[in-house]
Amino acid sequence: MKTRPVLHRQYARGNRGPLHVIHTILAALLLILCSGAAFAADQYVLRTNPAVAVASVFVDGTHVGETDENGKIVLSGIAPGVHLLRLETGGASYTSEVMFDADLNSVVFNVGEPDLTQTGEIDYGIDANVAGADVFVDGAFQRTTDSAGRATLHLAAGQSHTIEIRKPGFDTHVDTVTPVATGKLKAVLQGKPERPHRVDILLIVLVVLLAGSVILLLTMLVRHRARRRALIPPPVAVQAMESEQPGGHFDRYRLISPLGRGGVATIYRAHDLIDKTLVALKVLDVRWTSDPDMVRKFLAEGETLHAIAQRDGGAAVVKCFRFGREHDSIVGRPFIALELLEGETLQSCLDREPLPASLTSIAVAYQIASALVAVHAAGIVHRDLTPDNIFLTKGDLVVGGARYSVPLVVLIDFGIARQELMSRMTLDGSIAGKPHYMSPEQCRGLAVDTRADLYSLGVILFLMAAGQLPFAGRDPFEVMRAQMSDEPPRLGGDVDSRYADLCGRLLQKSPDSRPQSAAAVAQELEQVLFSVGASPSMNVVTFPTRRVSL
Repeated sequence: MKTRPVLHRQYARGNRGPLHVIHTILAALLLILCSGAAFAADQYVLRTNPAVAVASVFVDGTHVGETDENGKIVLSGIAPGVHLLRLETGGASYTSEVMFDADLNSVVFNVGEPDLTQTGEIDYGIDANVAGADVFVDGAFQRTTDSAGRATLHLAAGQSHTIEIRKPGFDTHVDTVTPVATGKLKAVLQGKPERPHRVDILLIVLVVLLAGSVILLLTMLVRHRARRRALIPPPVAVQAMESEQPGGHFDRYRLISPLGRGGVATIYRAHDLIDKTLVALKVLDVRWTSDPDMVRKFLAEGETLHAIAQRDGGAAVVKCFRFGREHDSIVGRPFIALELLEGETLQSCLDREPLPASLTSIAVAYQIASALVAVHAAGIVHRDLTPDNIFLTKGDLVVGGARYSVPLVVLIDFGIARQELMSRMTLDGSIAGKPHYMSPEQCRGLAVDTRADLYSLGVILFLMAAGQLPFAGRDPFEVMRAQMSDEPPRLGGDVDSRYADLCGRLLQKSPDSRPQSAAAVAQELEQVLFSVGASPSMNVVTFPTRRVSL
């Protein structure tokens, strides 16, 4: 059987093979021509002359991209015709009108001198499809469109401006223009679709819930305050204390008269209706009752006095009978019931007149040191030993079988809460005088021990003997500086040499250079007291007690 060539067999199929190939070639050529026409109509290659790389290109005020490293950029979607081109690079701007020819797919931008000819303001129109729209330029309100939706802006020539057109219910129209001549911006604002009513209902529900929560919170607050007032005992005593009128009652005490008011508390002469005794009732002021830290420090004074009394019931320290809160209520006013003393403070005595004789100064110093022995033995540092906290009462001091007609000393005011108040103040006139008795380590803010109280005792000894303080200054800071650096003056005149020597050692800057215990100081002062007091006026008694009862 005779075989035909394959090519001949393909051509033989209806004689369509060659025609099909020709048709395919023509279709491809037509597609290429159409593509070229589409490229010519939609895309242009912009070339800068001379070449400017990485320059921002704007067409009719719209940023379209940046030139490549060869100074070229492909522009898409540009309709044939004349367009305003702007080139920005290195802070310079170049503007030119360029013709985009439909028959060509490339244009040349001739870069000349920067466009600086148009300066000042240019009138630029807004033509929007809505009236009453607010027009903002670079974020600042400028105009509102009129009834025809038009407005005229005054823009800086050659500068890029962001124009926003806003109106409630419509989407905001944003456009960027760089005017070089009078022009117009057409804007079409699209209306926003109406929100479903369910969103509004949800918002109403949230507002109602929020309002209900606020009302509930306020109601709970009012009830809490009412319950707290109900827990506070009858206000008769509080009103009496605040008005300082006699006859009021506080806890189990009847108030007689106020004795004094300090920084955090008021002290009253009061009558204990159960023990039938007179006491000095110290009550924390109302303004501090809401401060838990201050309440704790206030009541700590009662704990301190109890600790001292447990170790030495005869110590020359004010006695504490009771302390706590009024009626044992958690919201009761804190109080401390103290021994009622008759007399005056050492400071009041010194302000009125000097101590009558050196024997009195030595006896008072001996009693202060003896009181510090009991305080320090209880593990307590007073930290605020001043003449204001040393109380003098009438009586006779008995030491080693000898009676001395001198005032009896009682150490008072272990007011930790008052010291806390002072630490919250600045060193101004409100605490003037306190630095005069502070040890150098206290002035430096260092940790202190019992030897800091001995330094304060040295200052008091100097004051009683010389009638003046060892360190003075125009302000507390200058006094503290002197405490830390100046050498103390020496006592002279008719002051007992042993007393003067002890005073000098107590005022040493270093704690290690001072006497190391209050007991050692009391022993030295006792020897001086025996020596100075050995006179015909000295009375010897048979009982061994150190001091009379108060």
